Amino acid sequence: MKNELTGDEISESKLGRVAELANLMVALESEIAIKEIELARLAERLNDLSSKQIPDMMLEIGLRNFRLTNGAKIAVTPFYSAKIPDDLQEKAFGWLDETNNSSIVKCEVHATYSRGEIAKAKEVLAKLMKLKLPFELSQSIHHSTLKAFVRERIENNKPLPHDLFGVFVGNKTTISV
Repeated sequence: MKNELTGDEISESKLGRVAELANLMVALESEIAIKEIELARLAERLNDLSSKQIPDMMLEIGLRNFRLTNGAKIAVTPFYSAKIPDDLQEKAFGWLDETNNSSIVKCEVHATYSRGEIAKAKEVLAKLMKLKLPFELSQSIHHSTLKAFVRERIENNKPLPHDLFGVFVGNKTTISV
């Protein structure tokens, strides 16, 4: 939309108001940036308390959980995470094949069809395979599946190459009222 008014026709009070609003916008953006930094620092402190200080102290006194006098329950539980590094994906999938755990790997062939063309899509896939034509195939493990697999292996003392699966094991504290 083009402004057809000339500089003489725009009132100074309206221009002044636009300038005030623009200054307010800049101030709010700055305040938000400061609050985001503060929030990140608070989250970091909370994570340190939850995953390091409280679990270390409770381990030192030999407790996994207990109740406070106000009824709140403090519990420290193991935390597992894993992410296969891109450069180790083939080795990790090979290890899963060798240990009969490859069912957690999902394979995907990607092609786009409209909603009513599922039969056509299945026909195309069959033909690609039959004709040995190239197509894109991807393999992956859903992050929740990988996390559950890692937890199960560790908790049952089964072998698991931590480096191949980018395994991290820690503790986290929960407080429930």
